[in-house]
Amino acid sequence: MSCICSKIKERQCKLQLFLVRSGYDFEVRNVAKRTEKLRFAGENSEKIARYAHQLRTEIKIKYRVVTPLQQQREISAYTLASYQDELGPSIEYLRNVKNKTWEEIIESASRSNREMNHRLRVDNYWFPAILVVLVVNLYWHIRKSK
Repeated sequence: MSCICSKIKERQCKLQLFLVRSGYDFEVRNVAKRTEKLRFAGENSEKIARYAHQLRTEIKIKYRVVTPLQQQREISAYTLASYQDELGPSIEYLRNVKNKTWEEIIESASRSNREMNHRLRVDNYWFPAILVVLVVNLYWHIRKSK
């Protein structure tokens, strides 16, 4: 019986990860649309890049809360090893260590990490991600209001 329970729990965890990552990728891709509005309004590249980086960081934090614990640990370990920070690269790291331009920072803020998707085994999926986004945002706002 415990073998069956562990298989069910494993499948639930995979489904949760699949759903969470779908929503995360959807919101990350949406960063590009939000930065285009600033570009259209005439904002400079540095301001847009800082805004895009901030949005991406907020998305990371929000989705890590609902990511299964084992994968949270894996993501944190990966980003810590890669960028010396559990939340990923800072603007300063991207500019001074990776020598990224403001435009490259804007572009990368709206693209999820393919390597991490592959490591989590969620790189080939499709799901109506907007549903996940709505649920995660509802959960996030309820959690913040407590």
